Amino acid sequence: MTGDVMPAECRRVLDELRSLRERSGRSLAGLAAATAYSKSSWGRYLSGAQPVPRAAVVALCQVAGEPPARVLALWELADAEWSGRG
Repeated sequence: MTGDVMPAECRRVLDELRSLRERSGRSLAGLAAATAYSKSSWGRYLSGAQPVPRAAVVALCQVAGEPPARVLALWELADAEWSGRG
């Protein structure tokens, strides 16, 4: 998404994911240690450089102690934009 204007749906889910990371108190390395995703992958996802996989959203919610339903609803909207279905 870099270089283009990011759709509102994508910004919204990225803002929520960044907030979850902050609330978890974990660094990118800490997220990598707690999930199946590398530090560099988390960096790309949270910067908006690469679409966030659904499973990564679920993993971050688990790490942050957040029920995933609301965040996944936001992700569905963003995923439609990322994939060109929006």
